[in-house]
Amino acid sequence: MTPEPVRSVSLVMALALLAPVARAQEPAAGLSLNEALATTLVEQPQVALAREAVRISESTLQATLGRFDLRVGGSADLSRTVRPLRAFEREASGASDVEIDGVRFSAGVEKLLRSGLSVAVTAGMSRDDNIFDPPAANRSSVGVSFLQPLWGGRGEAVVGAEARAARLDVSASSEDLRFVASTSVVRTALAYWNYVAAARAVEAISASEERARRLLEDVTVLVEAGNRPAADLKQLRGNLAERVASRASVELQLFEARQALGLAMGLPADRIESLPLPSDAFPEPPEVTTSADPALVTSALARRPDLEAARLRERAVTTRIEAARDALEPTLDLVVEAGFSGLAEGRGFPPLVTGFGRELSGPNARVGVTYAFPPANNTAKGLLGRTDALRRQTGIQIDDLARTVHSNILVAGRALASSAARVRAISEAAEVYRSAVADEREKMQLGLSTIIDLVLIEDRLTRSLLDEIGARAAYAQALARLRFETGVLVTGTAADLRVHPDALTAAPLEGGR
Repeated sequence: MTPEPVRSVSLVMALALLAPVARAQEPAAGLSLNEALATTLVEQPQVALAREAVRISESTLQATLGRFDLRVGGSADLSRTVRPLRAFEREASGASDVEIDGVRFSAGVEKLLRSGLSVAVTAGMSRDDNIFDPPAANRSSVGVSFLQPLWGGRGEAVVGAEARAARLDVSASSEDLRFVASTSVVRTALAYWNYVAAARAVEAISASEERARRLLEDVTVLVEAGNRPAADLKQLRGNLAERVASRASVELQLFEARQALGLAMGLPADRIESLPLPSDAFPEPPEVTTSADPALVTSALARRPDLEAARLRERAVTTRIEAARDALEPTLDLVVEAGFSGLAEGRGFPPLVTGFGRELSGPNARVGVTYAFPPANNTAKGLLGRTDALRRQTGIQIDDLARTVHSNILVAGRALASSAARVRAISEAAEVYRSAVADEREKMQLGLSTIIDLVLIEDRLTRSLLDEIGARAAYAQALARLRFETGVLVTGTAADLRVHPDALTAAPLEGGR
């Protein structure tokens, strides 16, 4: 029969091990991963900077398109000129000089077409009033002119190149934004799982500390009753002190993890301090986890936003090369003008206007060509060389990035499979240690084990639980990294960025989805 003191101690230890676990901190409302990610997309300064970069590229496009805007202009001019008269004019007029009052008005519209053709329509009226022209002739004119490049600066491929390139730059900036958002999201996800791991570690250590404290209290009662030797108390006090020290360490880790998460989310310092504890559990790995499916690489190379941004910029540079090459050529422009003239006599304002409808003559016409060619043309040569080098540079960057993405996906896939296997193995070990604690308790009842033996096996259980927490955190982080590398974390436009709902909790399926 088991001695009574031993049976009492066994009962005390069973109660201590089965006592409810008290949380180190109990949040009023937990912070979910989705809430953290949504906040990141709104608050993270890097995402805000990328949004402004999109606006800059959109403004650049608007400014580039301005060269094709309809231009409306006009002018008004009133003048008085005093001119000395010649001798015969002085004899005829009896004056030494003459005052000439001039009035001129003009208006016109002009537009450049994407083909390079420039069209302008103008209308003007003028009058010079002096004593030698008593009726005061009011002259009017209406004309249209065309400037058509014949050589150099001709065609949409050249004239519209900068506008098309600017549109591609806008698209590239939008992809940059999505990549920056994805980078910020994965950093927040990694920080969130560290935060979850720290919170769970505090819970595990606090539970271990609580069990050690209750065991010490109950064994103290037995020692005072003479049922256990006083030496047992030294071992139990040392065990409790270790648990207290461990709790202080993991609580510091929890504080650091909260700070890291707040920074990743882009929160100010006062809001970081008030972050609640995490509410989400670690994602469960599937029964079987394989390394990265080759389809993941194929799909990632097609949808990675940083790769797409680089491809768009390569297209933009290629578009600009066409215009840069054209600038090496001489320019030969054809100019054609046609119009009508009118005349109305009289002073005052009405004759200025009625001149458009009286005594019309015409059509007037002019045809001409202009030619220009700088012999050295260093500006155009330098621009072409720079643009061509940018195109080659972008191509090298695309190849290098694709190579890096391919490798990163393979590494992330292997890490996911390895961490999933580790979770399964360590979870099994934790279950074994739970059973071992029960076995050690039974041995105590038979007098085949000591208190310190049970304390040691319980310590191994605690360490195994901490290892399981670390393994589950590593699996969640490996999943986040793989999803980031495959380019599926963030979807939507600059005005409506969204995180894929299952990207951070579900492993990729066959076919790279």
